Amino acid sequence: MSLYETDLNKLYVPRRASVFDYPLNENDILPVVYGDLTVSSGIQGGSWVLPCIDTSNHVYCFADHPVLSVADGNSVSIYADGELAAPGYYVFNEADTAYGSIATVTFTSAQGSKRISARGKGKADPNYSQNLLYNLIDIAEDFLTGQNNYDPEMFEPLAKVRARSAFVGESYQTAGVIDQEINVWTLLKEMMGSFLGSVYKNSTGKLVFEVDTNQIPDSQAPIIPISDIRFKSAEQRLDDVVNKITVKYKFNFVVRDFISEVSNSDTLSRDIYGDRSLTLFSRWCADQASAANVADILLRKFNHPTWRISFQDMTLKRAHLDVGDFVVAAFPYIYGGDKKTMINQICKIVENRPKVNQG
Repeated sequence: MSLYETDLNKLYVPRRASVFDYPLNENDILPVVYGDLTVSSGIQGGSWVLPCIDTSNHVYCFADHPVLSVADGNSVSIYADGELAAPGYYVFNEADTAYGSIATVTFTSAQGSKRISARGKGKADPNYSQNLLYNLIDIAEDFLTGQNNYDPEMFEPLAKVRARSAFVGESYQTAGVIDQEINVWTLLKEMMGSFLGSVYKNSTGKLVFEVDTNQIPDSQAPIIPISDIRFKSAEQRLDDVVNKITVKYKFNFVVRDFISEVSNSDTLSRDIYGDRSLTLFSRWCADQASAANVADILLRKFNHPTWRISFQDMTLKRAHLDVGDFVVAAFPYIYGGDKKTMINQICKIVENRPKVNQG
């Protein structure tokens, strides 16, 4: 019998300050911190709130786990009611064994009812403790198998490698704090959605991470001959067009709002289709370059209507294909933007309804 969690639709309940003997407020949630949160542009104070877990010794929880050490590059700033605290008034410990090896900040004197917040870097890579854990796929995996008790074998391995490589290739920077109860599925979708990604279970029950970089994969897509295709329908929707995009990023967990945004637009598309605007809330996006890249990918992909084609593969030769896979197919009765028939088109499967009983 497996002792691992299996239900991704469950509520994630973080630990609370009540696990310690002398907290200021027993119901305060202990934060789980990922990525680089040292910059908080335009906001006076920290990036997240530190709960007091020991009023007798003036100890605050920086993170409910060990974090990257100062020696390995962590840059820690502590704020009391928004005012920067001098380093001489507190001691930072990246893995305080007196409190279960969590990261703590201990003040030299009582802070009373002041709201203590911090800027800094979160959890270190479990395999390379001198490195910050910043790739979103690694963060999601750590959250599921480290902060929770899900099976490390739950992931579709090739998809995980591809998604991780996509984050590296796009130079995406990820950061965020989990400081509230949240549905696990909701959190995973929030993480992946910040970078045009998706997460789902495939036909074998494995968890699939996918990142849309608007690029065709290197691997060769299988070809479906025209004789194997039963065409059903094809459509383009004006509602799919996006030619003005705003990406909000750098979520501040003290003021509970985004503090930065980037915008971009496609002039030609706007002249043809009118303004088709979209605002993307990238809660786990940590820097301007990442947000600008997300906006650029969206514009390049959706500045014109895309084809949605429904067809049936009349054989079982490609029964192994699933959502997210690519195929090459021909649709001689559909014309593309170049006024040519759509022959040898690379298509991405976005919905799959197997009907093996029909042969």
